[in-house]
Amino acid sequence: MITRFRLVAVGLAVVALAFAAAACGDDDDNGSGDVSAQLDTIQATLDELAESSQRSHVLATMTTVRAEGLHEVDGEALQASEILAGWHGIIQRIRQAVGGTDWPDELSADAADWHTKLVTAEEAISSGDLADTKTAISFAHAAWHGIEPAAYQFAAGEEVTGGGMDMDEGDDDHDE
Repeated sequence: MITRFRLVAVGLAVVALAFAAAACGDDDDNGSGDVSAQLDTIQATLDELAESSQRSHVLATMTTVRAEGLHEVDGEALQASEILAGWHGIIQRIRQAVGGTDWPDELSADAADWHTKLVTAEEAISSGDLADTKTAISFAHAAWHGIEPAAYQFAAGEEVTGGGMDMDEGDDDHDE
């Protein structure tokens, strides 16, 4: 939320400066062409700032997921004979990061699916059902790998081609 607030504040400052500059323009010209051009420039700047903010937000989310250790939690869950105490907090923080991210249109459906799987994993952990927990964490992990390549492409400013890992839900045969 702070990022959006800063973006709006910067945008408003740019708009105010543009109007001030327009007001100080040449008196011989009515300035309508200059104001229109300045507004177009301001809009382009705001669009660039919004996209840059969105790229940063997606990258921060992907970094959070990696730092929280979703891969490791899935690996632990596959071998576990009980639900470990730290899983709930990890899955909750990842769910919050994914749910709080302003995903671009080309990733929003996959992100929504991933978020749903994280909610299911969190609920399974809370229920205490180990079998459901293992399955739900595995599905959430697979959904992460499904969106991961495209998310990093977007964050890098590259063309988003999608193409997540070819994993069956719950398949853990990969190297992170």
